Amino acid sequence: MCALKIHVIGLAGSGKTTLACWIGEMFALPVRDLDFVVYNAAGERPFAEINARIDAIRALPGWVTEGAYHDAWLRPLLDDAEHIAWLDLPLRVCITRIIKRHLAAELARNNMHPGWRKLASFIDYTRRTANSQRAETQVLLSSYSGKTTHCRSSSELATFKQCLKPTERPRD
Repeated sequence: MCALKIHVIGLAGSGKTTLACWIGEMFALPVRDLDFVVYNAAGERPFAEINARIDAIRALPGWVTEGAYHDAWLRPLLDDAEHIAWLDLPLRVCITRIIKRHLAAELARNNMHPGWRKLASFIDYTRRTANSQRAETQVLLSSYSGKTTHCRSSSELATFKQCLKPTERPRD
């Protein structure tokens, strides 16, 4: 495992989990979905428990974290991260992905959020809050501009991934 530390942030459906898993596989890094840091079966964890879980991630020699959070407890991860990828794809792309993901989970009968009303509610929430989430992300990441890559399209994301790939050294 290398000592690379990366955080991926963006709207639901922006590709955070996909990118985080790709990075984790590419560099043999543990990937942490922050939803599992913040929530358990009973709901949101107490602040002290969230902080303890964040500290446990930070203690690892390398990691990839991903989530849409803007809370104060996220700052230590952002401070430690060597790279921050902001996936800021168009809302229509994110909503299409949310629908496809929900449909696939329904068909596989492994949907953690089953039901079409829940999907409609989540899409409505995403539409209503997308602009404010983007504004909050911009404010949050303004302190980290030197290590943030703002990906607004698939081609910008591909460029980011290409820059991350380890270069092969020529053999002697």
